[in-house]
Amino acid sequence: MGVYGSGYILPDIIRWVGNSSSNAVYNLYDYADDLVYVVDNDNIRITSTLKNPTAVVIPAEINGISVTDIEDYAFADCSGLRSITVPKSIRNIGGNAFMNCYNLCEAYCYYNSVFDKYYFDHTVIKHYYGDVDGDGAVNLSDYAVYKSYITDGLEFTAESEALDLNNDMTIDAFDMYYIDRLMNGLI
Repeated sequence: MGVYGSGYILPDIIRWVGNSSSNAVYNLYDYADDLVYVVDNDNIRITSTLKNPTAVVIPAEINGISVTDIEDYAFADCSGLRSITVPKSIRNIGGNAFMNCYNLCEAYCYYNSVFDKYYFDHTVIKHYYGDVDGDGAVNLSDYAVYKSYITDGLEFTAESEALDLNNDMTIDAFDMYYIDRLMNGLI
């Protein structure tokens, strides 16, 4: 036990300690790719960002731990934020998480996910993984595009990024597998 007012040396992995007002427990915060987070019960909650980014990609995992929550006010007042990519692992989005993000105009997410249902107070164009033709649904027409893409042997380009569901920089049978699962509601 330490004495009040005495200092402690924290390991390098701990960036700072914050006081949680909800239950007077100290949370250990860390960051990855400028996203500030806290590990809580084997899940990660995104609490804020270190900068005012123009684009944010929230990972599904950090160090093998699932990212499940975006906390209250996590991106509030990020006036430069224009694009956000959110994984399906997100189960909860806190109040005012994107308050005053007036330049946010594009969101990449899974159809019918928690993020897809999140209310924005201004127009945000949502892009759904696997929705190649942009009609707002993953269906047989998207499957046909995938199939022709693979059989014609087209090269991977920035424009075809929406086709790459497993993020391996190639369009192949693995992506066909994922679109099939998306169409059948298994992802």
